Amino acid sequence: MMNAVYAMLVRFYGELNACLPGHLRGRAVNVDVRGDCTVQALLDYFRVPATAVDLILVNGEATGFACKPAKDDRVSIYPRFRSLDISPLGLINRGYLM
Repeated sequence: MMNAVYAMLVRFYGELNACLPGHLRGRAVNVDVRGDCTVQALLDYFRVPATAVDLILVNGEATGFACKPAKDDRVSIYPRFRSLDISPLGLINRGYLM
């Protein structure tokens, strides 16, 4: 039995845009996914290395790579922050969330 297909909105920020084709950079993109899609699967699909990601928000809430966003969710993926302390939000690659 196959999982249902649904849409979500995905946006990459900052230097993560360099991994994307030009027409996808700097904007939110509607993506059709299967029900078992994780944030890690989205990164793999867009060929964005997980090691470059510091923060993942789904509908404004910090989450990790294993999160499975639902239909119509907004997924925001941020690169490493250099001058802003976002540790209270949960940094992915610094051991806070996995």
